[in-house]
Formats: sequence, C-alpha cells, structure tokens
Amino acid sequence: MYLKSLEMNGFKSFANRTKLDFEPGLTAIVGPNGCGKSNISDAVRWVLGEMSAKAMRGSSMEDVIFNGTDDHKPLGMAEVSLTLADCENVLATEFNEVTITRRVFRSGEGQYFINKTPCRLRDIHRLFMDTGIGTTSYSMMEQGRIDRILSARPEDRRAVFEEASGITKYKSDKKEAIRKLEHTEANLLRLADVIREVKRQIGSLQRQAGKARRYKDARDELRKLDLYLTGQKLRQADAMIKSISDRAAGWIEQIASGETEVAGLEAKLGSLRETLSSTEHEMSAAHEAQMQAQAGLDHTREMMEMNRQRIDEYRAWTERDTREAADVSAQLAEKEALLRALEARTASCRSEWQEAEAAMKACQARHARQVEAMDAARSLIHKMRDESVQLESLSTRLQNRIVEMDTRERSALIRRERLAAEKSGLTELAAEYERRREEMVLALAGMARDVEAAESELKRVTAEQDAASSSAQAANEELAQARASASAAKAQVDIIEKHRDSLEPFPAGARMLLDAANPLELDSSSLSGALASHVETDPELRIALEAALRAWGDAVVVRDSAAARAILAKLSERGAGAARLVSCEPAGDATEPDDALIHKVSCPAAVRPAVAAALAGVRLADSLDSVPSEIPSGTTWVTRGGAVVRGNCFEHWSAETPTATPLTVKHAADSARAALEAARTAAAAAEARLAECAARIRE
Repeated sequence: MYLKSLEMNGFKSFANRTKLDFEPGLTAIVGPNGCGKSNISDAVRWVLGEMSAKAMRGSSMEDVIFNGTDDHKPLGMAEVSLTLADCENVLATEFNEVTITRRVFRSGEGQYFINKTPCRLRDIHRLFMDTGIGTTSYSMMEQGRIDRILSARPEDRRAVFEEASGITKYKSDKKEAIRKLEHTEANLLRLADVIREVKRQIGSLQRQAGKARRYKDARDELRKLDLYLTGQKLRQADAMIKSISDRAAGWIEQIASGETEVAGLEAKLGSLRETLSSTEHEMSAAHEAQMQAQAGLDHTREMMEMNRQRIDEYRAWTERDTREAADVSAQLAEKEALLRALEARTASCRSEWQEAEAAMKACQARHARQVEAMDAARSLIHKMRDESVQLESLSTRLQNRIVEMDTRERSALIRRERLAAEKSGLTELAAEYERRREEMVLALAGMARDVEAAESELKRVTAEQDAASSSAQAANEELAQARASASAAKAQVDIIEKHRDSLEPFPAGARMLLDAANPLELDSSSLSGALASHVETDPELRIALEAALRAWGDAVVVRDSAAARAILAKLSERGAGAARLVSCEPAGDATEPDDALIHKVSCPAAVRPAVAAALAGVRLADSLDSVPSEIPSGTTWVTRGGAVVRGNCFEHWSAETPTATPLTVKHAADSARAALEAARTAAAAAEARLAECAARIRE
C-alpha cells in the first residue's frame, strides 16, 4: 500500500483545488519558509482524523478554513481527500484504491467519507488501525517528534511498538469489551433494584386487589340487604296506607254528620247574631253617651286642676273654692261609679257643674285682679333685674376682654418663640432632607443599574437552565433507551451463553470429541476445537459464511490426516455417533482467485488449512446477477444475501433459517455482544451528558 495522491480545497493556504500526485521516486517537498510545506503534512494528519486544533497550529478547527486575502474572499468550507493504492491486503478491503475525505464548515459541522460514502470518524480510525497510519502513529513524524520518541519513557514508546506489531486493534477491542461488560454489570445491578422494587409493589398491589374484592363483596351484600329492607318498608307503608284509608272513610262519615249539625247551629247562630247586633247598637249608643259624659268629666277635671293650681297661690281667698272642688270631685267620683247604672244622675251632675262653674268664674275674676297687681309688681322687679343683669354682663364682658387680651399677648409671645425655634429646626431639616434626597437619587440610580444587570443575568441563567433541563431530559431518555437496549442485549447474551450447549447442534461424536473430560483418551495436541470457533469475518458477510459452511459448521479441527483416521477408528469402536473432522494439513500449492470467500475470512494461521479445505472452491458474489450462468465442477458461488449456487443446485440461507449451526450460534452471540457494547457506550455517553447537564443546572 502506498500514498497515491492528496487533494486539498480551501484548506489553510490552498484556496483553490490543489492535487498532489506522489509518483514513485518522490522523496521530499522543497520550498522556502512560508510556502505551505507544513500545511501539506497538516492536511494528511487532518484527513486521518486529527481533532486537536492545537496540533493543527490553530486555536479552533475553523482556522483550517481559508480566511481570504486582498484578492480572494474567504471560503466557507475546507476539504481534503487522501488516496491510497494497493489496499486489499493491508486494509482488508475489496477495493484496490481507498479515498478518505474530510470536510468542515464554518458552522462547525464536519463530514467524513470513505470512497465518497458518508461514514464516521470511528470507521476511519478502525480502517487504519494496526497499519501504522494515523494521527499518532509512527508513519507521520513532524519536527521534534523523533526526539520526543527517543527521549520518551518506555511505556510511551510501547504504543509505537504495539502499533507496528499490529495489536492496537485488539487492545482497543479488549478495552471496549471490558467497558461494555462493566456497563452491563451496572445495568444488571440496576435491573436487580428494579426487580426488587417491582416485587415490593406487586405485594402491595395484591393486598390492594384483595381489599378491592372484599369491598366489592361487601357492597353487593349491602345492596341485597338494602333491597330487602326497602321491600319490608314498602310492605309496612302499604299496610299503614290501608289503615289510614279505613280511618279516613270513618272520618268522612263523621264530617258529613258534623256538617249537618253545623248547618243547624249556623241557623241558630244567625238569629243570635241579629240579637247581638241590636244589643251592640244599644251598647254603642250607651257608649257614646258614656264618652260624652267622660269628655265632660275630663274637661271638668282639667278645669279643677287649673283652679286647684290657682287656689294654691291664693290660699287665703280660695279655701271655699277648694272645699267646693273637693265636694265636686267626690260627687264626680260617685257619678263616675254610677254612670253605667244611672244616666239620670248625669243631668244633676251637669247642674252641679254649672253652679261650680259660676263659682269658679267669680273666683277667676278675683284671681284676675290679683294677677294684674302681681303682674305690675313683677314687671317692675323684672325691669330692675334686667338693668342689674345688663350692668353685671357689661362688667363681665370688660373683665373677659382684659383677660383675653392678656392671654392673647402671652400666647403671641410664646407662639413667636416657638415659631422661631421651629423655623431654625425646619431650616436644618430642609438641608438634611436635600442632602438625603441627593444621596437617595444616586443610590436609586445604582440600584436601577443593579436591577437591570440582575434581570439580564436572571434571563441568561434561566435560558441556560431551560436548555440544560431540555438536554438533561433528552439525555435521560437516551439513557433509558440505552439501558433498555443493553438489558435486552445482555439477556440475549446470557440466554445464548447459558443454553449454548443446547443451541449448538453438534452431533454425538463431535460432542464427545469436544468434551473436556476426554472420554476417548485422545492426545490433546491432536484436536484444535470446533471449526466454527476459529473463523471470523465482517458482519455483512456472516450470512454468506454461514451458508457456505452449512455442511461443515459442526466440524472439529484435527492436527493431520493420521490423527483424523485414529479418531474415526475410536469413534467407530465406541459407537459414539457422527462427527465431521477437518485436517490442518496443507492441501498443496493451489491458490484461490481474488473473489474466493477464504480471502474474506480471518482465522489463526494454525487452522487456516482446515478453513481453506472447508471453503475450497467457494467464491463470493455481491448478488445472483454477478453469478455466472455456467459454473465449473467443484466451484460453489455464494452471495452476500445467503444464496448458494452449485451446478444445478440452488439454495438460500438467511438469518431466520430455523436450522441452527455452531457458526450461527457464535455469530448470534457476537452480534448480541456487539449490540450490548454499543448500548453500554451509548448509556455511558448519556450518563456523562446527564451528569454534565445536572452539574450545569446546579451551577
């Protein structure tokens, strides 16, 4: 394998598409400083998967894109393609030339291609693993690299020797397998925790289900009892309604007889009402007479009270009137007691009242004369009292005005002193207020700036937290999916490993040969194990290999033909059953064509003759269209899809074929382990992203 060409477009100083063809005899690239010699080696390192911008002599990966000049505008993409020739044997590929392409855009997006087919960076690393080609391999030595290797520690130089010896790929596979196993163990622990929790929940759910069943039974029983009790109540209500109906019929009869009696009583009541009406008229007339007498009596009492008040003022002249009023009062009391029985006495009372009124008028005349004299004296006294009161009021007003003026003068003095003190205090307070107002304005402006900064910071932190929460949720979903995939793959691996003996359909004789107890007492060096355990191929060729080795899938590898004959003899003596044996002796110098399936199979060198014998004459085709119409004798064609063509015989083999062989069981186990490792890797990456998101959210 050799480097054929290097094509660069927009990489560093190569703005235009530039292709370098490395013809035989090329030993060096010569040029002055700054002409781009180092950019060529950087391009080779970069296209092989270099991810360190520092190794590319830049601060970020965007620095490898052409940034433009005065005459040329910047580009938005950098692309480098590296072509290697004669790659079939070294890279284990069917292509004679392999072109590796890498692109990067200013947006940060990167793309990788193998022969113009999109791929992953990991695919490129695995393609060149153990070939000495890579970003850290010994095939590329920049300035100072040789000195660093010579002065490095032994463990650092060991990586170079491992790369040269071709074991880097196996060590990488081993590390990846160990990492997958560790992840599977962690998943098993989590699965055990989940199983325990589910078992605990199952017990609780069973108890709840029992309670629900008991509640349903009790509810049904309560419904029955309720219906029975309702029926009893309805029957009792019917009986009660019947008795009430009977009693109502009796009452109706009684009401009819009572209505007859009431009609008679109402007739009697009509006559009694007429009598009562006439009586009420008579009582009304008597009551009106009584009211008139009562009014006269009330008027007489009022006049007597008035006369009594006047008589009290002039006792000397009104003693006779008092005795007469007392007599009249006694007579009036007697009249009031005998008013309802004897109306005739009212006339006599009126005559006596007239006499008393005449006497009272005489007394009133005398009283009027006395009142006039007293009124004149009272007028004089009131006039003198008014003058005295006016003088006293004038004196009081003058004194009050004097006191008020003194009080106002003292109040004005005190008020002037207080106002002066308040003025000085208000002046100081105004100065202090103005100073504090300026300080508060400055503080308020600072607080407003702090609030704006805090609000912007809060918005930024909230946006970051939302983004981190979304990332955490996505990572959590990926983790759950990866764990579920890992659990399924682990279960599949465990099932295959646990039941491998039953899944691998070795015949009885082959099982006896593979038995570790060695029941035939054979020489341990004469057996090399099952043929299926030694062969390996790419995952896309497994179906083709299974179809080609269907007849020899359960074969056992022996040392040579003599050992095979001895083993067959012992199997015949024991009657142990069938067994297929393949010898490791070379079959001659016959060489298989380039499209032979044996070239796509990897196996230990010691058993390669046996594998070559089992796959003798088997050639690989991409599809049935690639299989020739005439097939020579001894030649078998097998396609990638599992179709087998041998002369006039055609057969199709698929992964779902129910007939299992040790090779199919091995491939199923390998596929399950690969799926388990991929799921563990995805789960580890998801856990790392989840931890990073959680840390960011906490921050």
